[in-house]
Amino acid sequence: MEELKDQSRTKKHLKRYSFSYIFIGFVIGVLLISEALLNSTFQSYDLELIKKIQKAFPQSLYDNSTFKAFAWLLSHYTDSYFFNALLAFLYCSFNPFVSFKIALFSNLAVYFHTVLIVVMYQEPRPHWIDSNIKTSSCQPIFSGPAYNQFMGTLLMLYTITVFHHYQALKNFIFQALFTILMVSINVFATGFAIINGHSFIYQVVFGIIMGIVVVFIANALDDSISLLTLKVGFFSKSSKKYTFLLLVILLFVFSLCLVYTIVAESITLILPDWLEHYKVSLG
Repeated sequence: MEELKDQSRTKKHLKRYSFSYIFIGFVIGVLLISEALLNSTFQSYDLELIKKIQKAFPQSLYDNSTFKAFAWLLSHYTDSYFFNALLAFLYCSFNPFVSFKIALFSNLAVYFHTVLIVVMYQEPRPHWIDSNIKTSSCQPIFSGPAYNQFMGTLLMLYTITVFHHYQALKNFIFQALFTILMVSINVFATGFAIINGHSFIYQVVFGIIMGIVVVFIANALDDSISLLTLKVGFFSKSSKKYTFLLLVILLFVFSLCLVYTIVAESITLILPDWLEHYKVSLG
């Protein structure tokens, strides 16, 4: 009788997880398709809204060296150098398994966002479309769901979740300070992305939502991610094998994106107006 009850619980558990995977996949699909279909509508609305927001700030602010330095720091705090320096600090300061797990998943998220999202979307930035958008620095790369907000949200939520699960930060005060620090950085970075004309508001919102959804996926696949972390970073017999397999998969994904880019290049050329406005912004 007990065995039948256990089997029944297991089946319900599996059904719940299966539904979760389907629902999360559906949400991601809707988000990606919605942005691709409605980006022109979002852009025209956001341009006017960003201009209204920027009217509250004088032009002298954008020429201020301190503002420029602060804006540059907030727009690059998820770059690979700073990002991996933070992960190295976590590895040396806390449990190596926990830190390596965060580093592995976060870097995979960076890769797939950079290769898949940016290559497929190729969306402009506000100061590319309208020369009246003020900015203290110009970014010459395409946008999509905002990278800074995507990675900032993902790193913040996933680090807090993993730390809580493994009790890496046992002191409540440290937990609170770490959470406040991460939230504050992301809030400031989001504000500067809009004030500086780096990203459209809808790109920022989609980036945050995508980060939250990916963390939900990570929690649903926690056991698989933990096993991959052990096989790649801690089991010497399997490390070379799984590192090589992971490299092959990543190269395969990159090759598919490269083929897509070459095939679609004729219909995804940069508009002349984008280049002209970019030159004006560059000064």
